[in-house]
Amino acid sequence: MKQATKRFSSMLLALGLILGAGIVYAELIVPTNVDLQEIKVQIAAKNLVIQTQQAVITKVDKAIQDFESPEGKHFQDVISGALPIGPNYAGALAHVVGMVQASDLTFQSASFAESSPRSLAPANKALRPGETELVRPIGSLKIQVQASGSYAELKEFLRTLEQSLRLFQLESMTFTTPEKGSATYTYNIALVAPYQKIVQ
Repeated sequence: MKQATKRFSSMLLALGLILGAGIVYAELIVPTNVDLQEIKVQIAAKNLVIQTQQAVITKVDKAIQDFESPEGKHFQDVISGALPIGPNYAGALAHVVGMVQASDLTFQSASFAESSPRSLAPANKALRPGETELVRPIGSLKIQVQASGSYAELKEFLRTLEQSLRLFQLESMTFTTPEKGSATYTYNIALVAPYQKIVQ
């Protein structure tokens, strides 16, 4: 064989190998690399979801531990004081009378009316057997109070009501004007005290 033929055949063989390597790279390696990148992205996304869920679980576990700790029991007591379980008529009356007397108003009378508890859970969510609601239904105890005193004493009562441990909502208030020469008003105050329904 001539030298030129050998060179030409070597060049054709080299060109064939280069083309073959390009075809193998384009047809086999590139698609596999793309698939590998997609798998890496999916793994990274799943790891992120797992890390996020683990962080949430850790926070929930910590909240449960804090709630069950002695400090958490104090927190439970504070919540139960602000939003008691059951209407607790005596406690509500004692609270209101205490606020009236602390503001130097003269307590005259009180009456109660109770509304039926309403659930805070979504209406379309049915509980499975053995399941209990996480959030108790909320009822309202309406307290109609009659007291008398000056305007300054009423302002003090409203300030005390605003800072009260137990939740109260001022629903309405009316007053009668004092007689001539007197600064004493008679106030009819309607309060609403929410409470948690007793779960059976």
